[in-house]
Amino acid sequence: MGRSTAFVLANNGADIVLNFGTFHRDTEADKDAKKVEIVIKDMGRRVVLVKADTKREDEVSTMVEKVLSEFGKIDILINNAGGGWEPRDYTEIPFEHWKEVLSAEIDGAFLTMKHIVPGMRKRKWGRIIHIGH
Repeated sequence: MGRSTAFVLANNGADIVLNFGTFHRDTEADKDAKKVEIVIKDMGRRVVLVKADTKREDEVSTMVEKVLSEFGKIDILINNAGGGWEPRDYTEIPFEHWKEVLSAEIDGAFLTMKHIVPGMRKRKWGRIIHIGH
């Protein structure tokens, strides 16, 4: 879902920050992110890849600082973190897994907004879109 959203935004003139770090810490995710980066660059847009766990405020802060140093501002925030749900009966899902996924989806949204909204308020413009899984 995140990849498709990035392509649509890039195709409509947006530069892209692609964070792929909440649940994807493996090398396959690195390869996939690089492929997306190439496509976006081929569209003539700038792209920054970030591997930040949005459940961790220090990583969110570092990500936002990196993006601001590259682009100068953030106009649109798409909160699309999550997706680590295990496909099994609800009664079999370990409580720790439940908390981990909800933290990515809820805490991650809170932390990214916390660090991005001040700039939007200062410029009196911005859009935030939450995508649930």
